[in-house]
Amino acid sequence: MADDKVVIFAMGDRVCRRDDYKEQMEHIVPTLREADIRYCQVEQIFSERGAPSVYGPKHYRTPLKFLDALTDIGISITSPNGNHAFEWGHDAFLDTIDNLEKKGIKTCGVGKDIDEARRPAILERKGAKIAFLAYNSIIRPREEARENWPGAAPMRVHTYYEAAEPYQPGNPALVHTFPYQEDIAAMKEDVEKAKRMADVVVVALHFGLHFRRAVLADYQPEVAHAAIDAGADVIIGTHPHLLKAVEVYKGKVIFYSLGNFAFDPPINPVTKEPELPKIAPSPSSFVSLFGLSGDPEYPYNEFFGRDALKTGIAKIVVQNKKVERVSFIPVLINPKEQPMRMTRGSEGFDAVINYLKDITKEVGIKTEFRVEGDELVVLT
Repeated sequence: MADDKVVIFAMGDRVCRRDDYKEQMEHIVPTLREADIRYCQVEQIFSERGAPSVYGPKHYRTPLKFLDALTDIGISITSPNGNHAFEWGHDAFLDTIDNLEKKGIKTCGVGKDIDEARRPAILERKGAKIAFLAYNSIIRPREEARENWPGAAPMRVHTYYEAAEPYQPGNPALVHTFPYQEDIAAMKEDVEKAKRMADVVVVALHFGLHFRRAVLADYQPEVAHAAIDAGADVIIGTHPHLLKAVEVYKGKVIFYSLGNFAFDPPINPVTKEPELPKIAPSPSSFVSLFGLSGDPEYPYNEFFGRDALKTGIAKIVVQNKKVERVSFIPVLINPKEQPMRMTRGSEGFDAVINYLKDITKEVGIKTEFRVEGDELVVLT
C-alpha cells in the first residue's frame, strides 16, 4: 500500500553559522519536505560551556540559536560524533547531545558512556521502525565512549606504512589500514540487536580520507561490509567533504561519502564575512598536500576546493517494512553556500551524476545506475 511508504533523506556534513540561518537552505527546503525522516551529520558544538582542547580548530562551538537551523528544515536525527565534537571538552559535548534532544532531534553514535553511544535511535513512521546507529573512525585517543566516560561509538583504525621501493629513500609509502577487530565485533552486535528491534537499520560511518578525490582507505569496505553482513540495510558515509563511491554489496547500498551538504566557514563577527582558516603555504599544509585551490566566486567554499560543490541527498524508500529503492538526488552548492537541487537535463545535474559515476569507477566498483526523473537510482 502506498500509504505505508516512508521516505528517508540522508545528507552529508552540515555547518551553519550565518545570522540569517534560513538563507542557507532556502532553495532546498521544498525538496526536504518530501521526506518523512531527515538525517544529516552535524559538525557543530552547541554549548556555552567548556574550554578549548589542545586539538584542532576551536570555531566549531556555536551559539545555541543555530540549533534552529536544524529544526527549521525538519532534521529528525543526527550524529554529532565527528572529529570536531570534542574540541571544547566533555561538558560542551554532552551539552550538544542534550540541546539537540531538547529540540526534538534524536542523536545516535554518542552518549555519556559506551552503552548509550552504541544504543540505536529508533524512529517510527507509518508503522515502520527505522533504527540508526553511528560510528566514528576520525577519532583521537580518549574521545571514544567507554564505561563511565562520554564520547562517540568508535570504529578505530590501525595504520601501517610500507616502503613501496625499500631502496629508494623518500619515495611515497604504501598505506595500509585495518579496523580494530573489537570495534567491528561491537558494531556487528549492535546491528544484530537493532535488527531485532526495528524493520530497517541505517548505519552512519564518519570515516574515510578527506579532500582526496575518489580514494577509499583499505578499512572502509571491510567496515561497511561487516555492518551489512550483520543486518544493516544501508550505509551512510560522511567526513571526506567530497562525494565518494557508491557500492552495492549483497543487494545493500553503501554511500562511502555524501560530501558537504552545506558548510559555512567561521564568520568574522565584525565584517560578517567568511573567515577561512589561515594555513601557511608550506609543503605540510593542506593546500599543498591535497592540491586545494580557492575560487573568489565561492568565498564560503574556498577551503574545500571545487569538487566539494558537488553533493546530493541519499533517498531511501521504505515500503512493506523494508528498503524498496535507493536513489541519489544531485545537488550543487552555489556561491553563497546554498544547496541547489539539480533537475534532469541541466548542466549541473549531468556534472554531479557523471562525477559520482566516475569516482565509483576509479576505485574499481562496478555499480550500475539509472536516471529516473530527477534522481539517479542505484540498481541493486
